[in-house]
Amino acid sequence: MTDLLKKTKEILISGENTCVVCTEKQKHLISKEKGIKPILLWLREDKNSLKNAIVADRIIGRAAAMLMVYAGIKEVYGILISDHALTYFQQFETPVYYKEKVPYILNRTKTSMCPMEKRSLFLETPKSAFDLFNQIIE
Repeated sequence: MTDLLKKTKEILISGENTCVVCTEKQKHLISKEKGIKPILLWLREDKNSLKNAIVADRIIGRAAAMLMVYAGIKEVYGILISDHALTYFQQFETPVYYKEKVPYILNRTKTSMCPMEKRSLFLETPKSAFDLFNQIIE
């Protein structure tokens, strides 16, 4: 884990932040939004804004992993990561670190699989993930 990722991770866990990105220009983007929304919103603003960035996120499922790969993220830390996300990052040789790994991410009521993770299982490319989630998430 690089020093920059360690610092980004510290910012994530120091408050109620859900996602922290350190851009290539070493500017920190911080969000309290849940799910895949932070990455999606930053990509909508500027699809190149996260290229070669470092991400620390509380929960990373396959949908988030696909968006991060689409964004060109170069290193990732997750407090909680799914097997699906880890496998996806490995496909793209993205260095990933985590505190806890689970078979899949649960929905917010913890009754079944997260709907975004479930939908991502049928997607193959990072671009297809961006196109789908960009349409269905406000």
